[in-house]
Amino acid sequence: MRDAGHLLLATSGSSGKCSFLNSTRGDLELKKRHWQETLGWPHLRPNKDRTVFQLGPSRGPNSAIEAAQIGAELWGKPGSIHFLTDEPLKISEVSAMAAVRKRMQDGTATPQEIADIERRGAEQGARMTAALNQLLDTILSHRDEPIILTGMWAQHMAIIRRARELGI
Repeated sequence: MRDAGHLLLATSGSSGKCSFLNSTRGDLELKKRHWQETLGWPHLRPNKDRTVFQLGPSRGPNSAIEAAQIGAELWGKPGSIHFLTDEPLKISEVSAMAAVRKRMQDGTATPQEIADIERRGAEQGARMTAALNQLLDTILSHRDEPIILTGMWAQHMAIIRRARELGI
C-alpha cells in the first residue's frame, strides 16, 4: 500500500480494536512542514544540529511514531538520533491485546488468554525497561547541550531518578 501512496496509520486500539487511517505522501509533507514551523516556535528553528532522544519505538504505523520520526529527521544531527528501541510496533500485537482487553471487560476472556496477555505484557515491559535503562546514561551525558527529548511522564521520571542516583 505504501508503494501506491497509502501511508496507513493505526490507532491505539484502546476501544477494543484498531482503526486504520489513510494518509498520503502529501499529508506527510504537510505534517513535516507543521513540525518545522511549530516545534521550538517562536525562537528555535530545526537545523539538524541536536542530539535527539525519542523514548518510543523507531518504527510502526502509528501517528506518535510518525511524529517522532519527523522530529528526529528535522532536528537530529546525523549519527545522534536515539530511539528507545528499533523493535517495531506491530499492530497485530496491539489488536490482539485490545481484543483480549475487550473480552476481559465482557467477561468472556479465558484464563489462558488472560495469562498469555499478562505474560506478553510483562515480557515487553521488561524489554522496554532494559532499553530505557541502557539509554538513560546516554541522555544524561548530553545534559549540557541542546537536545530534543520526547517521552512519557514515567520515562521522564526514570531519567530524574537516574540523575539523582548519579548526583546530578
